[in-house]
Amino acid sequence: MDTRYPNEHVNRYPHIPAVQQENSDSRQQHGNWGSPLAQSFVPRHRPQPSYGTSLSSIWDDASTTTGPHSPATTVCYEQPAPEPEKPIKGKLEPGPGHGQAYIPMQTINENLPLFSGAAANLDQRRHIELQKEMKGISKGYGGDPFNPANQSANINDEENTALWMTNLPPDCNHQMLLSTIRDCGKVHACVVNEPDDATGGAHMTAAAKVVFFDQKGAQRLLRQAHQGLFKVGGFVPRVRHNRIKSAARTMGPQCRVLHIEGPPAIVNVEFLWEFFSGKFKFQVEEVLLLNESPQRVRQEWRFGSYRCQAEAARQSIHREKERFDLPADEKALWDQVNVHFGVDPCAP
Repeated sequence: MDTRYPNEHVNRYPHIPAVQQENSDSRQQHGNWGSPLAQSFVPRHRPQPSYGTSLSSIWDDASTTTGPHSPATTVCYEQPAPEPEKPIKGKLEPGPGHGQAYIPMQTINENLPLFSGAAANLDQRRHIELQKEMKGISKGYGGDPFNPANQSANINDEENTALWMTNLPPDCNHQMLLSTIRDCGKVHACVVNEPDDATGGAHMTAAAKVVFFDQKGAQRLLRQAHQGLFKVGGFVPRVRHNRIKSAARTMGPQCRVLHIEGPPAIVNVEFLWEFFSGKFKFQVEEVLLLNESPQRVRQEWRFGSYRCQAEAARQSIHREKERFDLPADEKALWDQVNVHFGVDPCAP
């Protein structure tokens, strides 16, 4: 239970790890959220959460994780969302122009066009290798070395907000890692990589890159780790600055935590999980139910990262509210949905 909300309680969502349970099912309490219209918006299946990452392997070096980006830089490459296997009756469908999925920080092979011919491909690979060498990027780096946001910031080591962690539990995921980071600072981005020993690699433990909004957050976590106070699932991680440096971001209310409030027909985990899954890739630390009534629900969504997850969720909701092709009854429901930034529990 989050101590910031003494009266907090949450719904029973067994398909999402770490979400607490209450004694009664709120859907029974509120009669399946009331009207037949509300019932029609509930998906007929629950998308299963995935705590994996679509990023390429980053075991070769700490710098092989793709770096976060400044707010002024576009960091989410848009590609069409995958088609569902079968249509879901009564589901709110994204309209024209709103069916794009945010897939953050893809690999160089996905982002750069390949020229035809073996010789041209060889020249391109050499060009990429030269760029990595010039920018001090590891040869094993899987991201786009030409993107300035993926290159090391020209700052001193003490200004670096990015940390590299090794010796994490083999089953470590975003929920496990982020729930142990406390009294440090707001997390801007987090990438967790699984062990690779099953595929012939040499690593039996997980690794992660965590980027804070400012250097104070990174320094606090480094201090905790050096004092032996930082532990994850019974493991003592090795923490150091990441080779690809990341500069501090402008501080403000923005963070990876969102408070989403509105009619229970929309603001429920099943519906929002499926809605977000059709828009962008994401992981969650936790989903909390802060307040509820038969007419309105307020949830706290703790995403794994800010820029390509929490911000993508916020923008997706705003775009849905602005759609011109929704039926009047659906439009009326979306008009009642509000999104606010919450408080990152990783911060002091």
